[in-house]
Amino acid sequence: MPHSNNMFLVGSLPSVFMKTVAPIILMMMVNGSFSLVDAYFLGEYVGAHALACGYLCISCFYDIGGFIQLGFCWFFKCDGKAVGSE
Repeated sequence: MPHSNNMFLVGSLPSVFMKTVAPIILMMMVNGSFSLVDAYFLGEYVGAHALACGYLCISCFYDIGGFIQLGFCWFFKCDGKAVGSE
């Protein structure tokens, strides 16, 4: 049974990587815009210290989440190629 229709099994590694990571990057940009709105309201209504603390924590959580998603993409790409290859 040929697997020529599966985009994860054929093609170059950069194209497979970009097709997998592009939606993740888009959603992280949307979440980042939400954090900008939160930062505005924190700075406007609570104060500068709350803004600094909240923005630092949000940035750290996004960094951690991005590295976790990057690791999962790499693992599932390798696992898919190992299972689907003949």
